[in-house]
Amino acid sequence: IEKYKARLTVKGYRQVQGYDYQKTASPVTVYATFLFLMAHAIKHGRLLKTLDFAGAFLYPYLKEEIYLKLPEFYDADPHVVLKLRKALYGLKQASREWHLAVTKALKDIGFKQAPIELDQCLLIHEDLDIYLCMHVDDCFMSYTDESSIKKITKLLEEKNFEFSIVEELKKGLGLSIERDEDEIIISQPQYVDFILDEFKDRLIKSNRRSAKRTPISKLYKNKKEDEAPFDETLYRSLLGCLGHLGRMTRPDIIQAVFPLAQFSSNPSEKHWKGLCEVVEYLAVNKNVGI
Repeated sequence: IEKYKARLTVKGYRQVQGYDYQKTASPVTVYATFLFLMAHAIKHGRLLKTLDFAGAFLYPYLKEEIYLKLPEFYDADPHVVLKLRKALYGLKQASREWHLAVTKALKDIGFKQAPIELDQCLLIHEDLDIYLCMHVDDCFMSYTDESSIKKITKLLEEKNFEFSIVEELKKGLGLSIERDEDEIIISQPQYVDFILDEFKDRLIKSNRRSAKRTPISKLYKNKKEDEAPFDETLYRSLLGCLGHLGRMTRPDIIQAVFPLAQFSSNPSEKHWKGLCEVVEYLAVNKNVGI
């Protein structure tokens, strides 16, 4: 145990739209922007760091008038309530207000926001040559000069932001990142482990001689009348996980997964076995990436 933490949260489920909150939508960076940041950095020899904000949702001031009851263990008059000046975790608008606050702060110190049709979570500081993409309270930065980062962090500290800096970018958006002089390898071994754990009770071991070989697409046919149907919900769940993995960092499984997607409305046991073969391959080769 590194440390103990306690957090005061709000009963956001009791909020009423139009009364104590308006909008809740809050954008985050897309995978394509994050991958661009990696590729651009390795091609041009740029450095990468992560800026991790602490207590992000506690920073922005609220526009609405919201009151909070004291916790039950707090020794005070039960009729006393607190008026919230700033956001708290649990508020429906907390994420949105944080995004607006940090974006405004970054613009104030010289960043320009990319067009909305590209990615509004991508910001560029032309003078200091810094690319920054935001994902909630994480900011992934690509830069060339260490002194430019020191300038940015100093300006953010003057605006009362609290954050920590990860010197070397090793992970982000659920991706594992390994970098050497000439390349960056992006993989998702944690996500493979999640799939193995999530479906461990229903996976079927195949009779394939070697699970190390890349699975290829087969000519699957529709379920015959005498074949027992398979659970559609379970089938679609695993199919979605494998499809996400294939689109992100494992193009080697796409040709095996996508043909099985056509049976998601009426799968049989043989179609499920096809997905299990892909999972078996991933279990042996989970550290493979792009």
